[in-house]
Amino acid sequence: MNELIGKCPKCRTSYFGYALTNPPRQNCSKCGSSLEISKNGIPVMVFSGYFAPVENKIGR
Repeated sequence: MNELIGKCPKCRTSYFGYALTNPPRQNCSKCGSSLEISKNGIPVMVFSGYFAPVENKIGR
């Protein structure tokens, strides 16, 4: 699977697709929380179509 997946941390609603690259679509339509967005199981931060992997900086 090579698409974006957004999950709401509060109500656990899931969203799919490249509409998640659009900042207004990065919030849950049910409760308004910011979505946790991932691509291929890797958490990413999306900035206007640019995907930045979220690095694990624990222990650095």
